[in-house]
Amino acid sequence: MNNTIQHFISQYGYWVVFFASMIEGESVVIAASILASQGRMDIVKVVTLVFLGTLFADQGMFFVGRFWGSKLLHRYPTLAEKSARVFDFLKRYNTAFIMIFRFVYGIRILSPIVIGMSGVSIKRFVVLNFFAAILWTGLSCGAGYFLGDVVLGALHKSQNILYYGLGFVIIVFVIWFLRKVSEWYFREIDEYE
Repeated sequence: MNNTIQHFISQYGYWVVFFASMIEGESVVIAASILASQGRMDIVKVVTLVFLGTLFADQGMFFVGRFWGSKLLHRYPTLAEKSARVFDFLKRYNTAFIMIFRFVYGIRILSPIVIGMSGVSIKRFVVLNFFAAILWTGLSCGAGYFLGDVVLGALHKSQNILYYGLGFVIIVFVIWFLRKVSEWYFREIDEYE
């Protein structure tokens, strides 16, 4: 890795990881975990920042929903349309939905706002959000760390650039596949009922 990239990572990498974990930033989280598997970042710092970023962001969005959610949906009609689906999921799958909304593409940021508007108690959300943040952090960072070790280990042995591309494609495919499966799952549930 050249000095410019290494310098950027050492100066700003952890900030990028923290802020990316607050939004739908799985690719940055996985990339940071891969770098940690190679000793270029500290996995303990990555996991800690990812956990805190996702925990605080979703808790903050819950309070946005609790106190300003109705005004927000009134001001932005496209959010109101999406929120109807989120309200429906929450009504049907309550605890399970709170635990897995981070894994559902396209509703991650809106979900805690809707949950805040729904009347779910603050105490209940804080507890469920804490455990859901542990789950998401563990799976996202673990996938990057262990997949990165396998993929990059093979790359170091072969020194073939084709494998770098293949590793990247696999990571992107896994993320895409998990998002499509979650979309399909909730769509099937909607059509079934």
